[in-house]
Formats: sequence, C-alpha cells, structure tokens
Amino acid sequence: MQAAPLPENEEDRLRALHDCELLDTCAERGFDEIVRMATLVFGVPIALVSLVDEQRQWFKSSVGLDGCESGRDQAFCSHAILRPDEVTVVTDARRDPRFRDNPFVTAPPHIRFYAGAPLVDPNGHALGTLCLISPEPGDLDAGQRESLALLARQVVDQIAYRNAARRSAAYQRELEDHKTNLEIKVRLRTRELHRSRQEVIQALARAAEFRDDDTGHHVRRVSLYVREICLELGYDADGADRVALASKLHDVGKIGVPDSILLKPGKLTQEQFEVMKKHSDHGCTIVAHLDEDEEGVLQGHCGLGPAILGNPEYPLLQIAARIALSHHERWDGTGYPKQLAGDDIPIEGRITAVADVFDALTSARPYKPAFTFERACEILIEGRGSHFDPAALDAFFARIDAVQNIYREYRDALALTAEDAA
Repeated sequence: MQAAPLPENEEDRLRALHDCELLDTCAERGFDEIVRMATLVFGVPIALVSLVDEQRQWFKSSVGLDGCESGRDQAFCSHAILRPDEVTVVTDARRDPRFRDNPFVTAPPHIRFYAGAPLVDPNGHALGTLCLISPEPGDLDAGQRESLALLARQVVDQIAYRNAARRSAAYQRELEDHKTNLEIKVRLRTRELHRSRQEVIQALARAAEFRDDDTGHHVRRVSLYVREICLELGYDADGADRVALASKLHDVGKIGVPDSILLKPGKLTQEQFEVMKKHSDHGCTIVAHLDEDEEGVLQGHCGLGPAILGNPEYPLLQIAARIALSHHERWDGTGYPKQLAGDDIPIEGRITAVADVFDALTSARPYKPAFTFERACEILIEGRGSHFDPAALDAFFARIDAVQNIYREYRDALALTAEDAA
C-alpha cells in the first residue's frame, strides 16, 4: 500500500476545508440525493462524498458503506485530490501497486473498481471527492467521466449554497445582536435622559419652592397628591406619573416674585397681591417658547411659569406650562390669571389646584399657621363646585387614605407641631 503524498497547497487546502465547517456534521438531504443519484446512474453499490482531512477521510454522505471515516493513508481519495483537474479511475485495485495490499482491497468492502471526481472549490482547493466504488473491476468511458465530474460540481455547489446560508444566518444573528444591543443602549440612554430631565425639573421646582419653603416638601407632596387624583380619574400609571412630575413646577414662577412680597408675614395689600398673582405668568414664561403675540396675551404670575415650561418638543413641559398657568383658576371663573371656568380650565390645572390648596392649608407659611388635616378637608369640601372641579375633588377624597399617608410621611415640622397642639 502506498500512501499518497501531500498536495503542494495542503496548508491552504486544509484551511479551506475547515472554513466550510462541514466536517463531523449531520446528514443533509442535498448531499444524500447526489450520492444516491450517482449509484443509480453508474450502477455501483457504493458512492461517497469524501472529505480529506489532515489524518483521515470523512464521509459527508455515503450509500452502501458502513462507518463515517477511515485513515487518510488508506484512502483512495488521498490520491484522487492530487489531480484536481481530472477524474481518477482505478479499474482493478488488485492489479494496482498503490492499492493491491490496501486493507479495503484485501478485506471488506473488497474494493476493485474506484472512480473519484475531485471536489474543487472556486479557489482551486480539492476538498475531497465524489467517488464510486465496486467490488467488481470496471471502467468509465469519456462521457461517464464527464458525468461524474458534473455531479462533483453539484456537490461543490451544494457546499457553496450551504456556506452562503450559513453566512447569511450568521449575518442575521449579528444584525439581531446589534439591534438588541442598540435597543438596550437606546433604552438606557432614554432612561438616563428621562432621569436627567426629572432631576432638572426637581431642581428648578425646589429652587422656586425654597424661597418660601426651606424643606422643599411642598412640591413633593403636591406631586404625590396629584398622582393619586390622576389614578382615580382613570389615568394609567405612566400618565399619572407624567402629570405628577409636571405638577412639581406649578409654582416655578415664584422665582419672579420679590422676597418682600413672597415672604411677607402678614396679609398682602391689593397692589402686592397683583404682583404675587404674576407668578403664574412667570412660571409659564420660564417653561415655554412663546412668540411676542403669545407673551402679550399672558397676564399675572401664572404666565411666567408656563412660558418657561412650554417646550413644544417636550410634552412633559407642555403639561407643566398648562399647570403653571391654570392652577389658580377656579371652577366658577373667579380665579386668575385668565378667569377661565369649568372645562375650559385644563384638567391638569384643575387636579393640581385641589392638591396645591390642600397642601397650602396643611402647611405653615409666613402669613399663617398650618390647618389640621380635618379642617383642610372641610375647606376643600366648601369649595366644591365653586373653587374646585367636583370630579377632581371627589377623586381626591376617594383616595383619602393614600392622601393621609402622604400627609403623615412628608409633613413639615411646623405643621406637625400645629397638628399635635390641636
């Protein structure tokens, strides 16, 4: 038995073979059908798609032969790949000095006839063969050799289709992974942006609130009350959170009110009250992008807050602008700055009005002590249908247990003292 020498391009050939990722894979219909066709066309009992690896030949597909591999030094195909441009034919292996003492000749399957057409990839690498085997001597004429070579090219095409499908699947997985990673990054960035906006809104709200409330709890309590009212009115959790966050800026216009008025311990004069009312306009101005005509329409302190908040590219600020401008309006039309009435008042302003007044009543201010929880509730009820939207007020009282929990957890030291004293 003579072992075949290595091809001159052996290193590149093995690399090309391994790049196909075909070795040690499961049976595949495309290869099996070609091998079955070869046995029928050529009338032989055995046909193989044999791939010649470094130390073995491995059968991707076989008919009529048990086992899936053999040693390369025993392989007829090791000789066939040395001549990639032609079909190798052994008419009688027992008379060929290369194979006559080969164990596959002297023992089962007792090979006598062998014909192998190399499987040559587009770069000229012979990966293996499509081979025919019979225990009887035989030969192929020129037409049969061409036919076998054509079938071998079908095997090569099958390998190419398989590689293309594999690359496509890998590319698709890469795209999916990229999409997933991108979605994760977008979610994280969106979350960071949302958190940053929340922090900015909270800082702006507290900057205004600290001018007359050094705890900053007022905006937090109002926000929490607003959320409870929204949920009772049918808002989903996201919608309630959005209005609650926006409500933190309801008094941002206080930034534009002088300390002499904002911190005055006694009752304001009419002139001072007119200045104080402008905080709604101030709040609107701080949060909105308004043209000259719109700015001319705004009046009173409720206008400055919405103008600051009403960024048309950020819906949350639009809500905040509506709240800043309208939370001092009254249901009966006697509020300010525009004397809106009923449903003409934005719903967010009507909701915030209930929460804001309740918290103002239960909080100590330079000009008044804190009312008790019960007395504040009585005053709210007295304002039903005149000061407050009945639906918003009823929603507030429907959540009175939650309101009371918020009140107890976040009330200020001065309010706590007043409650205990009462």
